[in-house]
Amino acid sequence: MDTKTISNNKSECYNFCTLTGKDYVVRVIALHHSLQRHAAHFKLWICCIDDVSYNLLLRMDLQDVVVFRLDAFSDERVHQMRNERNVAEFCWTLKSILIEHLLTENNIDSIIYCDGDIYFFSDPKDIFDDWGESSVYLCPQRDYAYVEQTYGKYQAGLIGFKNDQYGLEGLRWWKERCLEWCSAQPDGERFGDQKYLDTLAVAFQNIKVSTHIGVDAAPWNCVYGDNYFHIHVIDNQVYLNNSKLVAFHFSSISMFSEDDFDLWTITPLHISDVIMYHIYVPYLTKIREVMKEVKEIDENTWLATLAPYYGGDQVKNYYRYPSY
Repeated sequence: MDTKTISNNKSECYNFCTLTGKDYVVRVIALHHSLQRHAAHFKLWICCIDDVSYNLLLRMDLQDVVVFRLDAFSDERVHQMRNERNVAEFCWTLKSILIEHLLTENNIDSIIYCDGDIYFFSDPKDIFDDWGESSVYLCPQRDYAYVEQTYGKYQAGLIGFKNDQYGLEGLRWWKERCLEWCSAQPDGERFGDQKYLDTLAVAFQNIKVSTHIGVDAAPWNCVYGDNYFHIHVIDNQVYLNNSKLVAFHFSSISMFSEDDFDLWTITPLHISDVIMYHIYVPYLTKIREVMKEVKEIDENTWLATLAPYYGGDQVKNYYRYPSY
């Protein structure tokens, strides 16, 4: 689909975009469902990097979604990167290119890029209110200091740019850096698309660094780390201290079946009961619902979305969804 043909009423909706392939398409559908539940007006732009995800999303015909192929904005440099970089590195490279394409070709005032494994727990209006009049929106990683030194102080999984002078200047600088180098192996000064944001935050004007701890919450700033947030529930709404949980980044989950998951594939974690039963389980419940939808449409596509079960000690945080 040519995204240039899609009209957009800037005054009525919040714009989000994401990338997906077959491995992430179930999560992206869950992301869409969470926006549909919590956002009054939104448009989610989904770029598919393979035919499996593209064909499935077309068949699902999701509301408030624009689905398109990578070909809508790729060029010779992008095709070259696809041959030179692994899937994660390639998708990291694409983020800034995708954002620039959507802003400049579709008359969009502002857009938030979300990784496909982000899920909303309350109204994303809080993000745009927090962003305000600034041109770029960055979320602190809030991880251990030694981790941020290697991988960056800001999270590239949720980032916003506006279609104005400072937003486009920062975005285009980021794009060129990612085209030059975007490796998953840190080299001391760089890591993927993310550590460049350390420079972006100080070298460009009109940058907003979020202070809202409920935006882009994640295992590295809620489950472990030095933050010691008081995570609690009031009237079915999760709070971190006094801030509503807006969006949680369910990074590094593996899905082996409708019932079997590894909740964090990197190291063993202790996940508290409140986080498990009020954040993870609601997300996994939605993931299972989406899996069933996909399975009814095409079982082969559903199977293609699953990770191979790697078993034994390699599963760091095994979770089996209860059968009751």
